[in-house]
Amino acid sequence: DFSQRSIFNLLDEAGVTWKIYFSQIAFADEFSYVRNHVPSMEFPIDDFYADAAAGTLPQVSFVDPIFIAQANVETDEHPPSNVQVGENFVAQVINALFGSPQWPHAALFLDYDEHGGFYDHVPPPAACAPDDIPPMLSPTDEQAGFDHYGIRVPAMVVSPYARPHYDPALHRDPLRSPGAHPPRRQRRPDAAPLQVQPPGVPDAADVAGRARGPGADRAMLHRAPADGPVTDKM
Repeated sequence: DFSQRSIFNLLDEAGVTWKIYFSQIAFADEFSYVRNHVPSMEFPIDDFYADAAAGTLPQVSFVDPIFIAQANVETDEHPPSNVQVGENFVAQVINALFGSPQWPHAALFLDYDEHGGFYDHVPPPAACAPDDIPPMLSPTDEQAGFDHYGIRVPAMVVSPYARPHYDPALHRDPLRSPGAHPPRRQRRPDAAPLQVQPPGVPDAADVAGRARGPGADRAMLHRAPADGPVTDKM
C-alpha cells in the first residue's frame, strides 16, 4: 500500500480527466488514493477499445496488461510468459489508437518497470537522488542509496508529434541544473515535479520536438512491467 502522492493526485488537482483500463487488475490500486478515493476511474480493457473507436478517451489513460496467467495468456512480457503474446497486446492497443478520431492529437507512452535481463554493456552512471528518503536496507544488504542508476529500461513514444528515429538519451542538455527543469517550468510554472529532476533529463517536449497544435491534449500511458527481452516498444 502506497500512501504518498502520485500522478493521480496531480491529475485531479489540475482538473485533467483520466481513466485506468485494466486487463486483469488495476495496478494503480497499489496507491491508496486510487483504491480508496477514485475506484470509479477503473474500467475493463474492452472499454478502452470502445472509447478509442468512439473518440471518447479521457485526456490521460492508463492501460494495464494481464499480469498473472499461463505463459500464453499473460500479456505483461514477464518471464516465463510468451513475449509474443505481450507484443500482440501492445499492437492491439496501438492500432486501436491509430484508428481513433483522437489519434491526430494523441501520444502513447509505452514504458517498462524492468530491463529484461542481467547484463547491459553500458555501465550505470551516477544519479541525482530523487529525495532524502534512504532505502530500507538490512545489515546484510549491499549498503547503497538511490544515487546511482541501474541497467537501462526501454521506453517508446508513439505519436504524430514524435520525432522519427529520435533517442532522447543522445540529445541531453548539459546546461540544465540539478533539481530543476527550465523548459517544463516555462510551459507550466505551477507544475512542480513529484521528485528531484536530474540535470539534462529530457521530457515529453524533447521527444516531440516541442510540437504544438490545437487540441493536443490526449495522452495514453501504457504500463507494461516486463523482465522479458528488451523490445523497445512504447
